[in-house]
Amino acid sequence: IYTSLFVGSVRCVQETDLKQPLRIELPSYFNTPRRLDISQQQVETPELPSLSFQYKNTVEAEERTRIQKRLRDYMLLALACKRAKKSKDEGRAYYSMGVLNDNLGNLVQANECYEKFLAICIAVSDQHGEALAYNCLGVNHQLIGASAKDHYEKAIEYHTKHRDISDIHGKFIAHINLGLLFTSISMQGK
Repeated sequence: IYTSLFVGSVRCVQETDLKQPLRIELPSYFNTPRRLDISQQQVETPELPSLSFQYKNTVEAEERTRIQKRLRDYMLLALACKRAKKSKDEGRAYYSMGVLNDNLGNLVQANECYEKFLAICIAVSDQHGEALAYNCLGVNHQLIGASAKDHYEKAIEYHTKHRDISDIHGKFIAHINLGLLFTSISMQGK
């Protein structure tokens, strides 16, 4: 069963799992990578080597190699766009790198890319991009927070910023994610 929400021109699609936060997926005409279902994937980060999610769709070696090549391509694209002063394209490249790192289960590296994307969106006054970045950062900190509680505070901060800057549809998603986050925190306190 899949849940599909339309947020303005943005669609959220994910496998229905009441404990998983909602992510925003951009329309295909933005030409950004698709997200893999990582709700069951094994996630390892440098600071949290034992963060365990049991992934259904483990990224195969060939797919991992293909994703890593695309990451290098997007890094070159980001650098070229920066030199050419094409800030929005540079931001999209960082967003794409974040999605690919999410697909590999590298949530901390993905957050670094999303933070660069956020900085660019703020610099060029792209409110929709800023809301997207807050959503991505909030969801990743929420997922990491399942094993490292200090990330929950950052997740609350990002989801709150997402809620404050978004349109009505984005506010809906931010409220759902905050509710899931507070439920996770209260369940772990018991």
